[in-house]
Parts: sequence; structure tokens; C-alpha cells
Amino acid sequence: MTNKRLPEKSNLPKAGTSTPIGRLTKGSATQWFYWLPAIALLIMVWDTGDLFARVNIYKTFLLFVCVSLLFIFVDVFFQQKREEIAPTPVGWLLLLSLPILATLPGLMLHGSGYNYLLEHEVSIHLMYMMWAAYIVRCVKDIDALEKLMMVAGITVIYAVLEGVAQDTGRPKSTFGNTNLYANYLILFLPVLMMLWLPVNLQQDARHRFQWQDIGRKQYYFLLVFLVGLFGLWQTETRAALAGFAAALIVLFLYLLYLKLKQRYQLRGWVFLLTAVGVPLLLLALLFLAASQLSEETVQSSRFLRLTTWEAWSSRLMPWQVALLSIQDSPLLGFGPGSSYNLFFEYLPEESRLFTEQRSYKHAHSEILEVMQEGGIFGLLVHLLVLGGLFWVIVRMLQGSSLDNREKRLVMGVALALVAYNVQSVFSLATRMTQNEMTLYTVIGLLLVLYPKAQLGGRFALLLQRPLPISMPASAGFLLVTLFAWGIQYPTFIGSNQLVTLASSKVKTVEDVLKLTEKYEDTPSIYVLHFLANLQVSAKRGEKVDLLLDRMERMIPHYRDADYLVSALKPTYFSLL
Repeated sequence: MTNKRLPEKSNLPKAGTSTPIGRLTKGSATQWFYWLPAIALLIMVWDTGDLFARVNIYKTFLLFVCVSLLFIFVDVFFQQKREEIAPTPVGWLLLLSLPILATLPGLMLHGSGYNYLLEHEVSIHLMYMMWAAYIVRCVKDIDALEKLMMVAGITVIYAVLEGVAQDTGRPKSTFGNTNLYANYLILFLPVLMMLWLPVNLQQDARHRFQWQDIGRKQYYFLLVFLVGLFGLWQTETRAALAGFAAALIVLFLYLLYLKLKQRYQLRGWVFLLTAVGVPLLLLALLFLAASQLSEETVQSSRFLRLTTWEAWSSRLMPWQVALLSIQDSPLLGFGPGSSYNLFFEYLPEESRLFTEQRSYKHAHSEILEVMQEGGIFGLLVHLLVLGGLFWVIVRMLQGSSLDNREKRLVMGVALALVAYNVQSVFSLATRMTQNEMTLYTVIGLLLVLYPKAQLGGRFALLLQRPLPISMPASAGFLLVTLFAWGIQYPTFIGSNQLVTLASSKVKTVEDVLKLTEKYEDTPSIYVLHFLANLQVSAKRGEKVDLLLDRMERMIPHYRDADYLVSALKPTYFSLL
């Protein structure tokens, strides 16, 4: 038998090199790699974590576990077997990291005096970038993307069923907070909508809607979309609903633009002006209509109450606090992770007299928090990155390299970003771990299709740049994983300690002494606050003072510590 000669241009990858997305061979084991991030999505939404005192800390722990497992499977196990894995999109990861890099000048200006969450912000951002990279490396094409979204649909259905089962009014599902749950839904709903909607987004399409093309897959996405929409409505989260409504308006205007462009050669700037003007017009009409209704009718609806001063007064307090801090460092801000601490630093002591909202720890506005941490410079960089994402999306939609299925998915990502950023103006939900991870999941969908779009230009090529051969991704990811775990491990331990403390039976002063001796060296401010309350009940004034001093060193003017002193002032001083 004679050996067959390979053709000159073989499709086989060279040994030791990665195969770019869209060029993996049909028989490759990477066909099912999408299950790796898919399983991570299932894990993240499964429950609220009884072993942790804070749901967000539990979700952070799950993120770290999922990314670490992805590292073991992708960078250790499969690469040793020489599986064809797409390269890490370093250019994209650097672009997405620019907002946090833009906060470093503020850190250099003010030192670490306001940055008690600096390590947390840096380590968790690195894990988000690794997560986005693994989406790109594990999901190879539109077929795998649709399968990944099928699993994401399961998480949406599960989350909604969990929310329906909760007899607590506005549901929290497995997110610990209604706003976080709603934000999760509005990130996936636009993508799910575009996966079932039989719309043709090709520039020269004769018929925009092709209802005859709907199949079983589309009916599944429609079902998930309707279930998720019901869950979103059940949350009654006004900022999230406004964000989703804005996404629907953008979709309608874009389809109208495509139709008018074919007939009248309509310019793109007309679409942009209309996309901004129509929501403002609808908002003005809402206020006008509400002004004609009775006070009783307005107060009976969460949505109509938005037209009253009382509905906004509780938001004005944290916004005012944020603006006060921004005025002290308007250009460069105070550095990453400072927005949390600045809130307590600038919060007026009498604020509790003017608002019933006692749970605020942030400015409740992404724009204000960006300015607190990065100043005007940070805000400009933030908007630049966001603008860059939409610039890429527009070029991908206008190009001819993507088929209609792929363009519908790109449009879904665009609408998800619109909904997410509208809610972020009025909410802190966008900064929670589950929600940021979902955001980077959606962005990851875009990055998978980006190479196939074949966008020209230097900037487009820089975004696609992989790691140099001399810098293997596995080594860098290993260092990032170890660093992040080292930073967050004390937080995980402290949260677990708080759960143990809260479940402890404390009946005597002796019980208080034992628990205090066991946990007083904790790195968790929440545990210290719990212990301080125990000392008050046991009338151990000196110990209260020591614990409050430790809390002050961790986070100056920490809300719960100051409240403990002020609310129990007569008792507190009689103990000392």
C-alpha cells in the first residue's frame, strides 16, 4: 500500500499551535466544549448558598470554583491531549479591562486610604476576564452558541420557577435580591428573543420576517423567552423593565431604519437621533398622563409612583453622597473599590431622618460609581469602551461575512447591553458577581463570532490579537487563579464564620466569651459587627470599644458600626 500525499494547503493545524475560531475541524472534540461553560451557568444559578452569610459572596465563590475547573479541564487536561482550542483574545480582554485600569491614577493620587475593596475589585475582574476568555475558547461557532443559550434558557426557567415558588411578594429567586434577579433576566431575554424571532437582518433582505423558518429550536427559545418575561414582570423592578423596554424600542427603530434605508437611503445619524429622542418623548408622555390621574391611582402603582417626588427622594440621598465625594476628586477619582468606602465617609449622620431606605451601601448608579473611582477620566474611558462595543456590533451587522442567524445573535447582544446599561443608571445590581458574570457571558457570545465577521482596520485586528507564543495562556491563567484565590479566601472564610455564629446558641455571658475568643481575629467586618452586638448584650463595654476600633480600621465610618454607637449611645457609654 502506498502512502497518500497530503495536499499542499492542508487544513490540519500545525503542532503546538491553536486553531482560530471558525476553522476547527468537524471531527474535533471541541464540538462539545460548550458544555463546560454551560455547566458553570447551571452551577451559578442553582441556589443561594446556606454556607455563606451573603449571597453575593457565595456567587463569588462559585465563580472562582467554575473558572478554576475550566482551567483544569481546558488548560491542563485537554491541552495535554493536544485538543484544538481557540486562542485567547488578549486584545479584547485588554479593551474590557480599560475601565478598571482607568481608576489606577486615582489610587496613585490618594493612596489606599479609600480603597479597602481594592484587592476584591482586582481579583474578581481578573476572574471575569478568564471567564470571558473561556467562553471564546470553548464555544466555536453559531451552532455551539445556540446550544449554550439552550442551557442558559434552562437556567432562566429554573430561576423563574424558584421565584414563583417563593411566597415573599417580589421574588428574589436564587439571587438574594429582586434587582439582581431582574438584571439577570434582562441580560438573557434580548438574546433569547432574537434567537426565536424570524427576522432577516441582512441589509438587502426583501422580506424582514420569515415566519415559515420557525422550527423546534425557535419554539423552545420562544417558550423560554415568555417564561423569562413573566419572571421579569413579577419582579416589578422598574429600572430593569425600563431597560428591557429601551431594548425593544431600539430593535423596532433598527428594523424601521433598515426598511427606510432601502427605500429612501436613510442616514445612520437619523437612526441615532431617533433612538435617543423616542424614549425621551415616551417618558414625557408618561409624566403628562400621570399628572392627569388622581393621587390614589398614582400611589397604587409602583410604576406610576415614579412620576412623584416621593419615589425619587430615597434615591437622591445616595446620589447626593456620591456627588459630594466626586467634588473632592473630580478628574481622577479615588481608585478602584473606593465607591463602597466613600459612601460611608460622606454619608450625613442625619440621613436616616430623611429616608426610610436603610440598606444603601453604594451610590445606586453605575455612572456615579465610575466617577467616584475614576473621575471624569474614568467615565470617559468607560464610555469609550462601551462605544467601542457598539461600534463593533454595528460593523458586524452591516458586514456581509455573517449569516442571518449570526447577525440575530449579535443584535441580541446589542439589545442586552442596552437593557443592562439603562438599569445600571439607577441600580447597583450590575456590580454584583452573578450579574457581571452574565454580562461577560453575553459579551463572550459576541467575541466568538467576531473573527468570522472579518472586520478590517487596525483597531479591529488589535482586538483579535492572541497571546504571543512565548506567553502560554495556561501559565498566565494559573498565576491569576492562584492570586485571586489568595485574595478572596479570607472573605469566604469570614462569610462562613458568620453563618456559624448566627446559628450558635448564646444563652450566657460565658457563651459570649467563648465565641468572642474564637472569632475575634476574623478578617470579616460582618463577623466583628456580630460580635460587637453580642458584647452589648453581655454588657462588656471595653470589648465593644476594641471591636469597633478594628472595624473602623477596616472601613472608616462603616454604617453598621456608626449606627451601633448612635442607636445605643446611652447604653454604650454606660458600658465603658
